[in-house]
Amino acid sequence: MYRILCDSYVFYDPRLPDLFVFEPDLTQKKNEPGELSLSIPKEHPHYDVLEKLKSRIKVYRDDTLIWIGRAIEDERDLHENRKVVVEGSMAFLLDSILRPFTMDGTVAEIWDYILTQHNSQVNANQRLGIGNCDLAGSV
Repeated sequence: MYRILCDSYVFYDPRLPDLFVFEPDLTQKKNEPGELSLSIPKEHPHYDVLEKLKSRIKVYRDDTLIWIGRAIEDERDLHENRKVVVEGSMAFLLDSILRPFTMDGTVAEIWDYILTQHNSQVNANQRLGIGNCDLAGSV
């Protein structure tokens, strides 16, 4: 079972008939941010909650978070349904500039350096954490 949340609001849950969206489509690819598209009907109780570039959209499979992103397109159709396109959190790295650098170290150390540079240039809701880096070797 999949669920879609916008910040702390439930947008889609198949167990709740009022919380539905039209045509949700999540595309995930390796080493790419991925994209979620969906339409929010005007009758949806959280119709006005989503804020372009601010709100965080999360997709859960059962109770496991599988994807997170932010809305980059938000248009209304003739029936006032909101057609939304969401880019994955990996695209947050496009909001910062990484100057050329030279560095020796492990993959985890280099990734930590890249994220530190990114996080110093963006606001709090665009920052990324390192998580688990299980790549071995040095560069």
